[in-house]
Parts: sequence; C-alpha cells; structure tokens
Amino acid sequence: MHWDSLTLPDYLERRFGARGPALRVSAGVVILLSSILYLVAIFKGAGNLFEVFLGVRYDVAVGITLLIVMLYTSIGGFVSVVRTDFLQGILMLIGAVTIFWCVTDAAGGMTRLPELAGRPETAGLFSWGAGIPFVVLLGIALSGSLKLLVDPRQVSRFYALKDERSVKVGLWVAVAGIAVIQFCLFPVGIYAHFLLDGVTDTDLIMPTLLNDPAVFPVWVADFLIIAMIAAAMSSMDSVLLVAASVLYRDLVEIARPAANPLVWTRAGVVGIAALSAWIALRPPGGIVEITIFSGSLYAVCFFPAILFGLHWRRGNASAVLASMAAGVTVLLGWMLSGAGGRIHEVFPALAVSCLVYAVIAARSRPAMDDWPAI
Repeated sequence: MHWDSLTLPDYLERRFGARGPALRVSAGVVILLSSILYLVAIFKGAGNLFEVFLGVRYDVAVGITLLIVMLYTSIGGFVSVVRTDFLQGILMLIGAVTIFWCVTDAAGGMTRLPELAGRPETAGLFSWGAGIPFVVLLGIALSGSLKLLVDPRQVSRFYALKDERSVKVGLWVAVAGIAVIQFCLFPVGIYAHFLLDGVTDTDLIMPTLLNDPAVFPVWVADFLIIAMIAAAMSSMDSVLLVAASVLYRDLVEIARPAANPLVWTRAGVVGIAALSAWIALRPPGGIVEITIFSGSLYAVCFFPAILFGLHWRRGNASAVLASMAAGVTVLLGWMLSGAGGRIHEVFPALAVSCLVYAVIAARSRPAMDDWPAI
C-alpha cells in the first residue's frame, strides 16, 4: 500500500499527515469503544444461550464465556484465531442452514406465510413501516453494512492471506458465506410467530426455540449450541485481538515507546474482555441495538475519511477530527432526543460527518501535495 499502513489509525495518520498524536489517539479510542460494545452484545447472546438451554445462571454463563475466550486468545494470539475461525466458519454455515430448515419445517413450511398476513396482530410484518419505520430499518442495515468497510477486524483477515489470488478468492468466499447465513437467519423471526407466544425479549427467541424438542431434535439442538458458541468465539477473539493491538500500538506506545508489546497486548485482551463481560451483566440495550450502535459509531467516524481520503486529494487531519466530532455529537444527540424512532440516527450523523469533512477539506490546504495512483 502506498501509505505503508497496517491498521486504520496507521492509514489516517499517514494519509492525512497528522503532526501530533490527536488523530491516531482519537481513532484508537473509537475502535476500543466500538469493540467493547460489540463484545458486550456477544457476551449477552452467549449468556442467554447458556441460561435458557443449559439452565446456567446468566452471570455464571457470562463468566464461563469470558474464561474460555480470554484464555485461548491471550495465549494463542493471531495464529490460534485464524485456525479456529476456519472451523468455526464452517460450523456457522452448517448451523444457519440447519436453523432455517428446522424452523421452517416446524412452522409448517413457506406456504403458511400468508396466514400471518391475515392476522391483525402480525399483518404489519408484510407492510412497509409497521412495527419499525422503513427508514429506521434501512438505517439499521446501512450501519451494519458500513461497519464491514471500516471494521479493523475484517481488514486484518485479508492482511493475513498469502497472496493477491488468495485475497480475490477470500472476497468471494466472504460474500457467499455472509449471503447464505443472512438468507437463512432473517426468516427465523417471522416463522417464530407460529411457534412462540408471549416472548417480549427478542434476544431470547432463538434460545427458546432451541429448547423446544418439537422444533429441534435434541441432537440437532446440541449441535446448534456448539455452532452458536463457535460463532460467538469467532467474533470475540478477532475483536479482542484488534482492540488489544490498538490499545498498545495507538495509545500505550505513544505514551510509553519502550513498553513491551506482548505483555501489553495480552494484558489488553484480559482487561478488555473482563470489562466487556462486566458491562454485559447489566447491558445498556438488546443485542441488535448494541451491535448497530457499534456499527453506526464506526461509520460516522471513519467512513468520510476513508471514502474521501482514497478518492479525493484534498483533506487533512483537522477535517477528519472535525468530521468525527460532529458525527458522534449528532449520533448521540439524535438518539437522546428520541428522533431515532422516525429516522435512524446513522443518516443525519453520517450526512453531517461527510459535510463537515468536505467543507473543511475544501477550504484548507491538503495534507498531500503528491497524489498516488490508486
């Protein structure tokens, strides 16, 4: 790469000619915060799964999950993560297809869907903007999609591939895998209306279905528990390594250049995992809410800098920092005002973030006088 950067803060610092640590530190703080929120959501999901299916108390379940992922991530490092992710990915694919097949069959097949459209309490599922306004639903999808473009843990996987051909194959494998999993899991919520009554916490839908032998045979449920735990561990170990690396490289090393990277990274894995698990004992929201907020934070902070930074020669560290500050302010303000129920907060926050970047970049001197061929 022209800018010889490995991490996102690396790229921002080199591309925008940051003279001080402000840009690098700000980017590192955003990555740490988003990573912790994402980990909280995964801890909550794992805790619900153990609690409903195995009868383990929620706090104990979170502790078990913490112990497992903390041990093999801190000891094995990146190599252990890559090797286990391969097997975990296969389990996730098989598990998604199995869930779709069993839930659809238990609900009576796809031909029963028109029945839901005829029920007053579920007719809204088949109209735009019923339970959730369409623009809010679109914002949720946008937040999740934009996160994939800037999430450091996604990028690190492609850095680990051995050559350009492997990168191209990896792109198609990733797209196909995500498409299969999403296609299989999205309909589960609709079919659940045939199978469950009185479930108010949507985070408990899947664990409750798994515990029902009329939906999943016992041996299938056992396999799916393993597949779901594999999915959780696959995400958690990656996020932990990225967050711990950012903690050392972009925060600790700046203040203490002689710090031991291995010690700090391992300590970071343990500390970040423990903090996330503690927050998950009293989570600030549901799994989807926390995950989407994490994605929105990534999007409003980094999307303008990456998009404009790669395709427009203008721009400097001041423009990036101002866009990040404006985007986060609007994101939080929109949420706290309650306006997110009508228009998802990612739309105004991202619009303001991009506008602030463009205005400041256009009115100030660019960080680069020479523009590389991309």
